[in-house]
Amino acid sequence: MSTELTAGTLKIHGLPEDSPTPHAAEGIKYYSEEDQPKITKCVEDCIQHKQPYDDIFGFYPKGGGKIWVRANGLPVTNDKGELRELVGTFQDVTNQVKLLEDFEEHSTWLNSIIQNAPGMVYQYKVNADRKTDFPFISKQVMEIYEIEPEELKENPDLLMAMVHPEGLLGLQEAIAESAAKMSQFEWQGRLISKSGVIKTIYARSIPRRLVDGSLLFDGIMIDVSSRVRLEQDLEHERDRLIHASKLASIGELAAGVGHEINNPLMIIRGHLDLFQRSLEMDKPIKPQTLSKVRDAVSRIAEIVNGLRVYARQDDASTDNLRVASVVTKTTSLVGEIYQKDGIRLNFECDDENLFVEASEGRLQQVLMNLLGNARDAVIGRSRPEITIKTKSYSDSVVIEVQDNGCGINQEKKDKVFESFFTTKPVGQGTGMGLSISSELVKNMGGDISLESEEGKGTSFFVTLPAAKAENVVSMQAEHSTVLEDLQVSVLILDDEEGVREVLEILLEDLGMSVKTSGSGEEALAMMQTHSFDIVFTDLKKPGMLGDQFIENARAKGFDDSNFVVITGGVEQAVLDSLRSQGFPILLKPVAMEDVTEVLRERAKFHVA
Repeated sequence: MSTELTAGTLKIHGLPEDSPTPHAAEGIKYYSEEDQPKITKCVEDCIQHKQPYDDIFGFYPKGGGKIWVRANGLPVTNDKGELRELVGTFQDVTNQVKLLEDFEEHSTWLNSIIQNAPGMVYQYKVNADRKTDFPFISKQVMEIYEIEPEELKENPDLLMAMVHPEGLLGLQEAIAESAAKMSQFEWQGRLISKSGVIKTIYARSIPRRLVDGSLLFDGIMIDVSSRVRLEQDLEHERDRLIHASKLASIGELAAGVGHEINNPLMIIRGHLDLFQRSLEMDKPIKPQTLSKVRDAVSRIAEIVNGLRVYARQDDASTDNLRVASVVTKTTSLVGEIYQKDGIRLNFECDDENLFVEASEGRLQQVLMNLLGNARDAVIGRSRPEITIKTKSYSDSVVIEVQDNGCGINQEKKDKVFESFFTTKPVGQGTGMGLSISSELVKNMGGDISLESEEGKGTSFFVTLPAAKAENVVSMQAEHSTVLEDLQVSVLILDDEEGVREVLEILLEDLGMSVKTSGSGEEALAMMQTHSFDIVFTDLKKPGMLGDQFIENARAKGFDDSNFVVITGGVEQAVLDSLRSQGFPILLKPVAMEDVTEVLRERAKFHVA
């Protein structure tokens, strides 16, 4: 059988168009060695068994490198079924083969990435009829949800069913918003796996609209439970570090605070002696004398409360604070110490009614850190002076701490808020004060900055959000209550006899029926036989603690509205827990106006 090749076929062979057609055996040699047996068999089967063929083979044209050809053959027979000729096509498909190889390589590479990704890769489809399905889910669904991919494909509603109830609405809203705006979908929340394990999941995807009107989200879902736990641990350690920096200065403050308290105590002691002499000599007691004693007590209470607020380990929650009050409490703690160092400490307050949204304990710590740095900067100057100023803007309040110390050069100014950076000699500073202050201020929604000039001094500026006007009005009217007779039945539980006595006298003077107890067990017994509208309970006392007393009273059927907590100091966590449950808390020493205000807020009372 003779062979005829077209000009195009000869060209693929690398032969001129006028070349004689190679013999069949010679033509086989153009094929790659590994494909020569295959093409030989294909031709033989086509001739002998009239079996057509169509395949791709490696091929080496004359004078060229390897290419890929597609060769097919079709037997043509006569009326008797005898082979008359073999016809076929011969194509150079090198480019197509390379494209296919590249596609397969990239598919393998992409599949490897998907299957080894740190999370679940998915396609989530919302059809035009609002039904949903998962066209694709990677095997990591087992690690997150503990279900097989096919199980979720068959029942796509399983995903929503496993989302923690507290986050389901947020997830649905995030999907709806992404679909409406065709924007990136992003969500973090908790789910409950098949085995009941609660996990924190982060999901992100990009939506695209398909021609049939359905919406397809291509995304990834990652289990971030470990990261969230680590962040919580770091937050806890950060809080401990902040608290430790407070406690480090308590010892130094103690001497100054003692002196600050001794002064008003001297005033109280002196006037009490005058009271006794007046009574012995039957002389009237001057009203202004009583006022001075009251002012001295308030001064001590303010100092103690300032120290208590500073020393406690509080959370990052904010409140509406009077700036002047926080600054005064802070300066009262360090004033005596600075005075001994010859430092003049000023507070220039043009407006007593500036309020900010901040955490009192954390704002006080920021001021303490800035005052401590200012003190170190002015020691050794001829006339050391530190001034605190406040200024109000439309939506913020700025607190400035200014000193006339040595100042800071430009290079160091750029680093002062970095952790462990300090300008002090070795052993005299940790380099954490300003770093902690910066973090605290930013967590309260504010900002901190500085201006400094070498040899002239430094000013730090703390900018905080101003409290909302309606909240300020409410706070300023907070203690405007006028005392009236309150005819209610009261039980006072406190281990300090003197406290019980003075509260009993004051409350009876207001027209109340009062009984007292020194122990929780006795108070519980009294509550079984007497009907009390209000029960004042101390927290820190021998035997049954105040929170335990409330729990025991609850178990006996007493309502929470009966109780008012009054304490001189206890762990902040206990106070926070009771406050979150709605219990009023009064800190000793307590003003009668505060007691009366709390009584009026309770559900069971009668105003005479």
